[in-house]
Amino acid sequence: MDTPSPSIIADDLKAECLKQRYTRQLAKPEVFPSADNWKYIIEHRMTGIGSRLYRKYLVSRMIEDKDRCDYHQAALDNFISYIKSVPRDYALKVVYGDIESCPEATIDVIAEAQLFDAPSLLKILGDENTYNLPWVTECLTAFQPEYNIRDLADMKNLLATVRNPDPVGKIVTSRTLLGQTTRYVCPNGHNNDAHDNYCRVCGLNIYGLTEAQDNIIDEYETRVNTLEKMLNKRPLTTD
Repeated sequence: MDTPSPSIIADDLKAECLKQRYTRQLAKPEVFPSADNWKYIIEHRMTGIGSRLYRKYLVSRMIEDKDRCDYHQAALDNFISYIKSVPRDYALKVVYGDIESCPEATIDVIAEAQLFDAPSLLKILGDENTYNLPWVTECLTAFQPEYNIRDLADMKNLLATVRNPDPVGKIVTSRTLLGQTTRYVCPNGHNNDAHDNYCRVCGLNIYGLTEAQDNIIDEYETRVNTLEKMLNKRPLTTD
């Protein structure tokens, strides 16, 4: 008996051909998807073009309102829906793949699309070439769709890392004719009294965080502890 040969439905073939065309077109800086293009891309959950679509979104975010055209607005209106439509692993790769072009926009995407991911944030903190603690701290307000024991372990590791960073400011002690003085020099080089936790000029502590960002870490710790209690809770049994 002959083995049936594989078959491809017309819509799948059309989608694949269009994806190849979009890939070529999106490589051009001046080319942006139309609203109808976005609708088709989202409906077919197209992967393989996510990074280029993300670039269009970031460019659109960086353009001033008065200079945006309909294509820029289409990117702003549709990218979140797109990134929610594709598999989570792919979405994480796309969004965390560019945190430098427009950091504020990336934080917004991570929050709106529930793309919090402790391993990705830990990897970013491990980048010795860039000081990313403030940016990672802002991401701690985001959630992910669901959590398991493995996620909890990763979140605890992330918490331990943001709780114990290396200082980027310093405490300086010097001797003068009047005796010894100690001062806090913030990461931006501003001099403060030694007892100041946050710089009086820029508001940064010795780790480069603002008081608001320290509060975010506190709230994140509360979330981690709450999650642990929920995961460890056992359903009641009846005799």
